[in-house]
Amino acid sequence: MHSQGLVDAEDEPEVLREGMIVAFEPTTYAGPGQRFNIEDVTLVTKDGYEVLAPLPYDAAAIEESMRPVKR
Repeated sequence: MHSQGLVDAEDEPEVLREGMIVAFEPTTYAGPGQRFNIEDVTLVTKDGYEVLAPLPYDAAAIEESMRPVKR
């Protein structure tokens, strides 16, 4: 986890406060030289948190998100 502010990636905050934006960034290694980072950007709110850009995590949701948009 790291906070997001004026610099690219700041250190972890000691205390989470309302209005802060933090990024949870797990890394998955798929083999030598292959890694995947998924970053959930989350706003700390008065009553908890709000994920600002939810990402798909299960296989079905990932496949759905990769389908071409029908027009």
